[in-house]
Amino acid sequence: MRLLSAAVAAFTSLSLTGHAYGYLIDPDSCKGDDYTLVKSMVEQAFTMVNIAMVEVNAQPMNKDATWLMKQLFNTEGSAAQAMVNQVFQAKPPNNKGQRTGILVFEKETTTANLDTLDQNEVVIFCDTTRLERRVNDLVHYYDKKVKQAVGKSNGCSTGAFMYTQQFVNKWDIIQVCPWFLEYAHSKKYATKADLSSLRAKMAVHGLDKLITDKFYTPIDLMSLWDKCMLHEMMHTKPGGSKQDVGGVSGYGWKNCKGLGQSGTGVNNADSWALFGSALYQFSLGSPIDENGDFSKTAIQTRSNSKRRLGSGPGRARDIIKLDTVKNFV
Repeated sequence: MRLLSAAVAAFTSLSLTGHAYGYLIDPDSCKGDDYTLVKSMVEQAFTMVNIAMVEVNAQPMNKDATWLMKQLFNTEGSAAQAMVNQVFQAKPPNNKGQRTGILVFEKETTTANLDTLDQNEVVIFCDTTRLERRVNDLVHYYDKKVKQAVGKSNGCSTGAFMYTQQFVNKWDIIQVCPWFLEYAHSKKYATKADLSSLRAKMAVHGLDKLITDKFYTPIDLMSLWDKCMLHEMMHTKPGGSKQDVGGVSGYGWKNCKGLGQSGTGVNNADSWALFGSALYQFSLGSPIDENGDFSKTAIQTRSNSKRRLGSGPGRARDIIKLDTVKNFV
């Protein structure tokens, strides 16, 4: 979800020499378990991006990446490779000092002074206590961290998971809504890297659908936390300022496939988030089909060999049992 600010910040001249761009998890609002959860979301989102870069730039391009690009963006071959690199790969600054490519802000940074951050960086907040109404402007919220009026409404009050705000010549904001953090904590799991049979069972019984008021395919459910973070990253300036094409009709596997066929998927944030999360599932040996369901054929093959999804080097934390996943399809 992207919110447009009501005003823009004045330009602050910064020396970029030796500046390491990154993301900052706000230390005042994201403490303890909240910090740990948000950091895991961000790290897993960047893991998905890096896997995508490897698979797309392989010679020849990875067959699963090729299939997903056709499904979600209706493109293939060198055009598909160029499209992914344009969105994910970090680019040099333009004549305004702006950089694009989501990997621009891959590294975490810490600072006590937000004024030292660059326009190519992102700050993540875990609550909205910095927002207040002021006597001289009762229409807009004033953001005490950004130091300007930012909008007429608080995006978290509309039921959003997260939302993103951009500011000219200033760092962008990703706001993780407090209710979403509480929901994540209550389930005792965070990202796909932490998936357990409990996570799968909750999704199978539709509890996530009740909370989110959306209809999800299995791949949407399996990607809830880290996919949401990658979705918001796509709304930032380094992420290419991707939109929610068609509003809520730009969310989810089925809608994103439709946008791909119409040629508008490249501008849709959730299409890129789904590309990253679906390719990650493929890399774990958990393929999906054209309906966003986990492949019955692939699951049967793995079931016969008594494997678990995600088994193998570096995948020990993905412990969804095959019998649980079968309930999806």
